[in-house]
Amino acid sequence: MRPAIFGDEIDDLPLVRNMVRALSRLWHTDPKGEFGAISVALAAKTSRDHKLDDVTVCLMQVTDAVGKDGAELIDLLRRVITSIEIEQSTLAFAESLGKAKGVTG
Repeated sequence: MRPAIFGDEIDDLPLVRNMVRALSRLWHTDPKGEFGAISVALAAKTSRDHKLDDVTVCLMQVTDAVGKDGAELIDLLRRVITSIEIEQSTLAFAESLGKAKGVTG
């Protein structure tokens, strides 16, 4: 994903956000695409700058970047973190989301 390159290579956080927003708007008409792209960029930046197990930093950055419009994404990311913490299987997590048969695009 292109946004990961921005997150990994650019130190200026506002610049990362602006670049990813501009890029994602070329391909996505739904704001969820932009929110996902920002999340990927910030995850790459966080993994470069912090311990890999420090998901709280990334979650805070994503929350700040997507604002209240990204509440659905933030809720889902929190559920992912909880799933990892309780060592839930991938299948059990997918079932908890109603996605036991897989996901679409």
